Amino acid sequence: MNFTFGTSLFATLLGYIVLAFSYLGLGWAGTRFLKMRFSGPEKWFNFIWLGWAFSLVLLQIVQLFIPITWLVSLPVLLVGSVLGVMCVKAEFQKIDGILAWLVFVLFLGISAIWLAGRSMFQPAHYDSGLYHFNSIRWLNEYPVVLGLGNFHGRLAFNQSFFVYVAYLNFYPLFNHGYNLANSFLILIAFSESLFSIFKYIKRGSSSNFLSGSGVLIWFVPWMVYLSVFSPISSPSPDYASSILQLLLFTHFARFIADAEISPRADNSQLLFIFIIAATTITIKLSNVFFVLTICLIIWLIQLKPWKIPAKQTILATAGLLVVPALIITTWSFRGILASGCPAYPSTIGCINVKWSVPLEKVKRDADLVYSWARQPKQPPEKVLGSWDWVKPWMDRQLSNKIAVIYPVAITIINLTICLLLYIFLFESRGIDKKNFLIPLPAFVGLIAWFFTAPDVRFSHAIFWILPVSTLFVLLKMAAGKRTIPLAIVLILFFIVNANTLQPLINHGKEFLKINRAGYQVITTSDLKRKETLSGLQVWTPVKGDQCWDSPLPCTPYFNPGLTFQDRRLFPEFRIDTSK
Repeated sequence: MNFTFGTSLFATLLGYIVLAFSYLGLGWAGTRFLKMRFSGPEKWFNFIWLGWAFSLVLLQIVQLFIPITWLVSLPVLLVGSVLGVMCVKAEFQKIDGILAWLVFVLFLGISAIWLAGRSMFQPAHYDSGLYHFNSIRWLNEYPVVLGLGNFHGRLAFNQSFFVYVAYLNFYPLFNHGYNLANSFLILIAFSESLFSIFKYIKRGSSSNFLSGSGVLIWFVPWMVYLSVFSPISSPSPDYASSILQLLLFTHFARFIADAEISPRADNSQLLFIFIIAATTITIKLSNVFFVLTICLIIWLIQLKPWKIPAKQTILATAGLLVVPALIITTWSFRGILASGCPAYPSTIGCINVKWSVPLEKVKRDADLVYSWARQPKQPPEKVLGSWDWVKPWMDRQLSNKIAVIYPVAITIINLTICLLLYIFLFESRGIDKKNFLIPLPAFVGLIAWFFTAPDVRFSHAIFWILPVSTLFVLLKMAAGKRTIPLAIVLILFFIVNANTLQPLINHGKEFLKINRAGYQVITTSDLKRKETLSGLQVWTPVKGDQCWDSPLPCTPYFNPGLTFQDRRLFPEFRIDTSK
């Protein structure tokens, strides 16, 4: 093991530990402030996820006034760590089954080392060169920039994930936040699923596989597949979005299948879902329909507004919406500052201020996203003006056996069996009807995906959620008051995950491949300097449209009419219409 690899591995593993501890403390403090109550060992994961969500809001507010440098990152990390110590002292209980915990820690350590090795490869996601790294650099070097979308439309996408990466950079001391970002989220999700496995392994039954708390287990092969065949070293919000979709679906299924549902029941689990749902929207706007469906279903089931007094419903709803509203409002406000639009490239809610991106440009950027997802490399006016794109689009989907065809086929089979059970087995009619709602968010998300930007990568984890959600309903129907043998459940587990297990088996060398050279440098582009009519010096790529982690300002879309006004609070880019 060379020195560079050793130091990089040590830095990554240390980063995982410190981040987990810090987010644990922030989440614990937040739950105490909000009077949220969680029980059981799973609460530790709830604290971490909530701490991560709370830190995103805090950092977005701070960056309104100052850039996210190590002077911001260090205090947040230290405060979280102190709170983490307090959390452990307050929440720690006697450990039962010390041997099982040691095995769990051993497996977790091996997983962390493997993920760290995978995360140190050179970033390879195309959009990382197009705008991911530039977005992060703006956050590290400047407070919020008015009208930044005029300079480069994709910089107005306002994805809060980049704030998270900028925070991890400890800029300019570390600058490898992109190596930690996605791999840390995958590790936490994998840890939660691994914990569920070890918690119930001594029972030797299918109970955990059929409970809401065990849903995440079904996605373990997919998480491994994602880590092997996707460039998780790239600071792409797509991977974080997928992990958050799995997390939301897991808690949604847990709420439907296991939770006490009553207007008088504690709403901590609902508030957790609402907070993570709001955060997921800020990570990727394409999640909105999937997320809103989950929130609407659990709100209707838990509060039953048609059965309880209106005042009680309003108060309970307000309690659920305060924190999510803060998350969405902060994110939307930043979007308005960057482009004049709260949810760029959507024109909904756009306002007319002097730094606003012209509405025709906003619409043009939206059309480019929608048309490219339907038929790449074709003009938007040709694609969006008809349904001619459907046939070539369908041909591409039919060729994607792993990510599309197999999960859809399993979903259809599951639904068919569910229908037959419901028709011919009267005992199945005694099933809790709420379980039939479990696949609904995935179906709604997929329908919305088709009518907006139907590229597979924009569906995130929905195609993987579909077969699991329908199989979950099927197993609930088949079980009834009987116990399904664990062997049968395991067989179904391998069938549902065959599309991810097969490439992992066929390409075993890829699974074993980790980067033994340490952190790899970010790709660079040859740049040339241009000058606008106002004298602003701008970098542009000599070839292509990727700036990567270039000096600022850099854009592939040079506009000679652009001006720069450097204010103490808000630097401003805007179109000078007088030129």
